[in-house]
Amino acid sequence: MKILLISQDENLIKKAGSIFSENNLLNVHELSILKGEAGPDTDFSYADFLIIDLSTEIKNNSFLTDFLKNDSIKDFQKLLLIQPGQEDLLSDLYKYPVRINDFIFKENTESELALRIENILFRDFKIKPANSIVIRDLVLDLDKYELLINGKKIELTFKEYQLLKLLLENKNKVFTRSRLLSDIWEYDYYGGSRTVDVHMRRLRSKMELPYSDMLKTVRNVGYMFSPAEFIK
Repeated sequence: MKILLISQDENLIKKAGSIFSENNLLNVHELSILKGEAGPDTDFSYADFLIIDLSTEIKNNSFLTDFLKNDSIKDFQKLLLIQPGQEDLLSDLYKYPVRINDFIFKENTESELALRIENILFRDFKIKPANSIVIRDLVLDLDKYELLINGKKIELTFKEYQLLKLLLENKNKVFTRSRLLSDIWEYDYYGGSRTVDVHMRRLRSKMELPYSDMLKTVRNVGYMFSPAEFIK
């Protein structure tokens, strides 16, 4: 995927390169920079995905709208960076037939940029993050030890992550409580199988429907992850 960042902010440009590198995005995507303003005559043939920095002062909103409506880019996937106070501008843009996939406040760029890009690429391009397990809108990123559901990061403890990973990697296979205790805790943990039940209950409570219901209890035996009946 060829991603183009359009910005006049040198600090943002430098930060974007670091963010792409730290999150391994450069291994699978190509980042290009257009420093300064873009217009209807700009050549975008080398890009598939636009990140547009709207945080600098915009003197001519109609020019921006015309640019975004231009036939050459109107159907591009777009992620907008805005400052607090620019929500009205965003509302104006949504009135036009302009494809805007997502936006983030510029102050959150460091923590959210990579996550939003991967979410758009998966949701709209069906390009999943490398080394991940994907069940519809559930993504377990094995490099970052992160769970995303509908693009939202779900905070897990390490044991919860390990339990979910094991079950996702072995869909429709039943694990006994003692097997889970042995595989995850690796010894006869104090509290026995009750520990597994507590962690599974907490894991379910953090996950959204229908994914929480895919974590099934097999009575008198243990647990399994069974997505089949939810995915047609």
